[in-house]
Amino acid sequence: MHYHICEAKSAKGLREEVSRLLAKGWRPLGGVATVNSSNSGNWWYFQAMMLLGDDAGTSYDQDEAFALSDLELA
Repeated sequence: MHYHICEAKSAKGLREEVSRLLAKGWRPLGGVATVNSSNSGNWWYFQAMMLLGDDAGTSYDQDEAFALSDLELA
């Protein structure tokens, strides 16, 4: 399994990034998160994505994702 968090400065940008990953076999994990920057007043949009099964070995860019098995859990 591989995990990636999409990040964008607009809802449109997030939609485009999520759509790009959906086309590669990724699936959303949970819902969209939004954060408002108190310094700039800008909104940031996030969506967790995961890639499972046989696709996990072939359909991801290592710059986009990391294996959950690589995480150190406390």
